[in-house]
Amino acid sequence: MLKTYEALYENGQLKWVAEEPPIESARILITVIEEYSSSVEESAEERARVAAKALAELEGTESNLQDIPRQDETRNFQSETKSDTMTNSRNPLHLENESGEAKRNIKRDTSKSNLLVKQAISIESGQGDYEKAIKLIGEALKYDPQNSFAWSWRGYLYLTLNKAKEALSDYNQAIKFKPNDAIAYHNRGRAKKLLGDKEGAIADFTQSIQIQPDHPSNYAMRGSLREEIGDREGALADFNEGIRCDPLNSSAYDSRGYLKLSMGDFSGAMADYTEAIRLEPDNANIFLRRGWAKYKLGDIEGAISDYTEAIRLQPDNDRAYFRRGDMKSFLSDYEGAIADYSEVIHLKPEDKNAFQSRATAKYFIADYSGTLADLDEVIRLDDSSAFAYYNRACVYALQNNVKLALDNLEMALNLAFDEYATVAEAETDFDSIRNEPRFQSLMNPSS
Repeated sequence: MLKTYEALYENGQLKWVAEEPPIESARILITVIEEYSSSVEESAEERARVAAKALAELEGTESNLQDIPRQDETRNFQSETKSDTMTNSRNPLHLENESGEAKRNIKRDTSKSNLLVKQAISIESGQGDYEKAIKLIGEALKYDPQNSFAWSWRGYLYLTLNKAKEALSDYNQAIKFKPNDAIAYHNRGRAKKLLGDKEGAIADFTQSIQIQPDHPSNYAMRGSLREEIGDREGALADFNEGIRCDPLNSSAYDSRGYLKLSMGDFSGAMADYTEAIRLEPDNANIFLRRGWAKYKLGDIEGAISDYTEAIRLQPDNDRAYFRRGDMKSFLSDYEGAIADYSEVIHLKPEDKNAFQSRATAKYFIADYSGTLADLDEVIRLDDSSAFAYYNRACVYALQNNVKLALDNLEMALNLAFDEYATVAEAETDFDSIRNEPRFQSLMNPSS
């Protein structure tokens, strides 16, 4: 009768993984499970960090399996590998019943299951081959269907591939077999978030916090969800707690700053953004958000300074150019504003708002032909823009082109009468056409 033992072969010697055969000498057959070593550099530092942590955790898995039945228990499984066709002497997964028929039963082998998970982690972190790693963990689960770490790690791989439904299913299993796993609850919460189940995600992050109270990412994720559902006070409490757990986390200050900005606490927001910048001085988006806080506090020059720094750090940041253009317009620096809006249009040729804002800046320096050209572009991009038709009417009126002025005013009023009729009544640009019968008819359609 053949009996299978597992060993690692290192430096010319066998090291038994679990049970050691009770023999002094014997003739043995060796089946080598291919070890996957990668010569490929890590594609991301985070992936390597997560993999290293996972491997470290896996080293202690076997000592924490009191809730798992003994390895001599068997579980049925449907194998999809070619080994189904092998004889019993070559394939230890095949057992024979009394009549000699092969059964697809497998002895529970947690050590072998964990070994396959380790190989999967090495493949994922080294080669970035998620599908191969997922398939290998599937094999690991055949050796131990109750291996919570295998379920959890495969769920993580599915999350990385944005396969939220598959991840959710695997984390359900991981939690079933290890109900005190804070990481599994956290990642199941992430899966539920991707699937739009905000309340369910919040519940999972809460459960993870109860198990592991000092993990800052739980507070960050729960805080962002609470903010999304309108629970700003709850979100603020979570961001505060996340910062307490990790006071050097720039994204925590950034998130809290954004929340304070939305709550009207502009000074508090600026203070948080300033701390985030101290911790992460090369993040253009934090400068962008602090610039907005400064604008809300009336510090236009300070806002321009932050937008300029954002552009230095990220020269293709169209939002930084747009907002700096707005600030320059507030200061009547229309030439500077036009330059910034032009850069936005260079980066995003279909940005209607950039054409609209540049048209306004050109209007204030009396570049009427440039204004009309930009308004034409706005209408090309959005032929229902009442703003564009109204402002074209203003320019045509200033040029004494009565017909085109009235044609465009009519279009604007047809699209948004309540918004523009009152404005038109007081519009000094229309002084040259105000006494026209058609103007009066447009302004008083019921008379």
